[in-house]
Amino acid sequence: MRKTINGKILDTATAEYMCGVACNFYGGDFAWHDTDLYRSKKGQWFLAGEGNCYSMWGRETAGGFIPGEGIRILSDSEALRILEAENADHLIEEYFKITEG
Repeated sequence: MRKTINGKILDTATAEYMCGVACNFYGGDFAWHDTDLYRSKKGQWFLAGEGNCYSMWGRETAGGFIPGEGIRILSDSEALRILEAENADHLIEEYFKITEG
């Protein structure tokens, strides 16, 4: 998937796959999604995925909501929250400044 956002080309084919984003809904549920976290070669974090009408990828139309797909840019803090939620400690240690607690 490839998209230009704010003058930046984000492409899942050239970005580094980081992890999947958990979805607690089955495929037929209106909130189901299939979403992955990526990091571009220049360090931009982003989500790419698809989902049903009430997922983060759903789109509103005149007749209601429909399934959709897309790419969304994330800030460093948003990416960190996702990595923490997915227990991706090795990625957090590699890409973020952390300190001993």
